[in-house]
Amino acid sequence: MPLAFPPQPAIIKNMNSYNFSRFENQGPSNENRISINKGNEIFFSSIFCSDNKVLSYKYAVLFWDSAKKAIGVHFTNDDGERGRYALSHSSKGGGARISDKGFFTTNKIDTATYAGRYVWEKYVDSAVGSLYVFKLESK
Repeated sequence: MPLAFPPQPAIIKNMNSYNFSRFENQGPSNENRISINKGNEIFFSSIFCSDNKVLSYKYAVLFWDSAKKAIGVHFTNDDGERGRYALSHSSKGGGARISDKGFFTTNKIDTATYAGRYVWEKYVDSAVGSLYVFKLESK
């Protein structure tokens, strides 16, 4: 009995009906997002870092609003800033991250529940300065 093969796709003979552009950006993520992973880390995409000049900072300060389940991030170079976390810059992709289990544990944030990518909003506070805020959602 001969083997049955799926039909071959149609061959496009006239490419004039298409206007393709080559996709060559195989590097870092193109999403302007903040992410949380299950390993208690907050990641800042390369686009986020580029647009917000994050790579010019050494530290980040985290804020927590338990009623709204929102995290705020303030970037700083102040070595004396209380509660600062070292910002790890990626040598490859241009992104950055904060790693600290204590923040998540103290605030009872289960990273397995909230791991994922988040859209953020920028606020300016007279006491703090720029604050990047994202609301946690069960994933």
